[in-house]
Parts: sequence; structure tokens; C-alpha cells
Amino acid sequence: MKISLIFVVLLILVFPLLAGASSTMFGLVFPQSGHSTQEEPVEAHQKPVPTKEMRQATGNPYDPIVSSSMNIPAIRLVQNTPVPAQPVPSSDTACSMIWKIPMSGITLPLWLTTPSNTSGLATQYDYADLGGELIRNGEVDASSCHDNGLLINGSASPCGQAAASEKVYAWQNQFDSLILDAAVANKVPAKLLKRIFAYESQFWPAVSDSGIEYGLGHVTLSGLDPLFQSYPEIYASICSIVFDETTCKISYADLPDDQKAMLRGYYLGNYVDPTCPDCLHGINMEKTRSSIDMFAKLLVANCKQVNGMIYNQTDRHAGSTTSYEDLWSITLANYNVGSGCVEAAIQKTYSLSYATLTWGNISYNLKDTCTQAYYYAESIKK
Repeated sequence: MKISLIFVVLLILVFPLLAGASSTMFGLVFPQSGHSTQEEPVEAHQKPVPTKEMRQATGNPYDPIVSSSMNIPAIRLVQNTPVPAQPVPSSDTACSMIWKIPMSGITLPLWLTTPSNTSGLATQYDYADLGGELIRNGEVDASSCHDNGLLINGSASPCGQAAASEKVYAWQNQFDSLILDAAVANKVPAKLLKRIFAYESQFWPAVSDSGIEYGLGHVTLSGLDPLFQSYPEIYASICSIVFDETTCKISYADLPDDQKAMLRGYYLGNYVDPTCPDCLHGINMEKTRSSIDMFAKLLVANCKQVNGMIYNQTDRHAGSTTSYEDLWSITLANYNVGSGCVEAAIQKTYSLSYATLTWGNISYNLKDTCTQAYYYAESIKK
């Protein structure tokens, strides 16, 4: 009995020492003091999200093409259709031809597709800002809500959103046939065009709170510049109204800046800005509808601008340096913050011999207020 007791005591004293010397003694694992057997998670590096004040900060050397005051989650489809495992059928688009990318065999994400009919464009999203506009403008009665359906910032409150939901769903889908027609006519992805409208204006086309963004796609005065550069027929048509024949013999690119601004201002006021004091809700809906084709053309114009910036650096068309999907991400960035930001990022990326012209590398080299373009593109792609 005494011998057995001594053996037990020795085992209690010696066993931890043996375990410390060999952490796999008897097939067991003994973690060392203060350490876990699991790896610590690595925290991903993320760029800071720019504030609205940063986006509107003066002194930005780059002239923004389109900026957004909206910050909304990803778009939700009416049908919860899973992303198909098989490639989505693809065909040549205006931008694939500009970039010299053959589309045969390319698998497209849903955000870069065009459905065969409007049911494929239908969305059912609870846009709080749109709900607020509909309540304030008398389209929705939220008087039963204790807060009249509105938050302090003008968006719909939870009660207001519940009251406005059916109207919000109908409103966001009323442009679908025109979006599809414009997308097909201009060979751009219809889903992408609608997502841009959703992010920028939530389909309420009145002038933005900043007072410088117009229409469903919140284009600015300077944002029309690529349109005039890429579509000589639009330039010729507007120039013949604003200037004399001698002036219009000069290409748009060679005009003085003040004359360019006059052309863009005329076009914006007559074809894009929906402000109409005598119209219902102060919005000219006919002008809004007719401007959808212009926004499709503006996407193509931004594709051309991206191709030109890459060609200037590499002497090659964009399709030989960058994937189709990445080029669309770069185009969205260009649409959002302008060519100054994007060209600087492309130049920086190309100057690094080890860096290829991917969206990941180019977006990493967006600096200062230009970084908002990364979040803009990624939000629209969700």
C-alpha cells in the first residue's frame, strides 16, 4: 500500500515534466502555457471609407465625373435565384470590341449580363431614400406612423418604409423596359446600368442634395465630357445649336475649355436635368426616360476612355493587358471619380515592373479621395 502511494505521488510530480519535454507523450497534445493550439486570425487590411466631406473636399486635383451621395447595400432580386454554376451566355459588347476582347467562352458574373426580358431586371429593394421621397411628395400616406414615416435625414423610417414598400417596388421597376432597350441598342450590360441607377439615385431622378448631380445616373457637368469626345454626332448636333459653323469645324477636343463647358451645359439643361417646377413632384419624367439612352452611351464613352489610358501606357489595347471583368471595374471607377484619378493609378501600377494591370493592383494605387472609387465599384458589383 505504501509502495503504491509513493508511485502515485511520483507519477503526479514527474508526468507534467515529461509532458513539457514531449508535447505528444502518449499520443496527447499539451499546449504550452499562454499559447493556443489554433492560429490567430490575420486581420485584413482595408482602406478607410471616405466620408461625404472628403468626396466634396475642395482642392481635389481630379475633376469627378460622377459621384454618389448614396450608400446602399447590394441590390436584392425579386427571385432569390442562385448564381448559375454554368457560364452565363455572352456575346460581344460595345466595350469588349473597344477593348479587343473576344467574348466567346467567357463566363460572366450576373452584374455584367443582359436578360432576355424585363422580368430579369426586376428588383424588390427597400430603398429608404426613395421611400422618403415618395412619402414627402404625397405618393404614399404614412400619416398613421408616429413619425409620419420619416427620419430626420429625410429617409423613410421603418414604419414609413413598411407603408411605402409596394410603391417603392413599383417605382424602381418602372424604367426596366427603357433600361433594357438602351442596353441592347448600345450593347452594354443591362443589369449594370440598372445597378448604377440604383446606387446613384435610388431611381429618384431629381437633382442630388449636392446640387451638381443630375438624372438617374447622377451625372455632373464635367461628367459629360467623355460623351462629347466619344460621340462626334452628339457634339455636331449640339454645337450647331450653340455655335456657328466655323466653330463647329473644330473638334470637341480642340475647343477652348469655356466653349466645351457651354456645350455640356446646354446638353445637361435640355436633355438630362429633369428639374421642372410645373411638373408633378418638380420632375420632368419624360426627360428622365429619354436620358436613359444617354447614360448607356456614357458607359461606352467611359470604356473608350479606359482603353485610351491603358493604351497610352502600354501601346496595347486594354484587352491584352486586363480581363473583361476587371476592365469593367476600372470603368466604374472612371465613371465615379474621373480619368485623373484612374490614369494616375494606372501609371503608378504600370511603373511597378512586378504589378500587372489588374483591378486589384490599380485600385490599390488609387490615392486620397480617389479611393472612394474602389468602394463604389465593389458596391455596384455585389
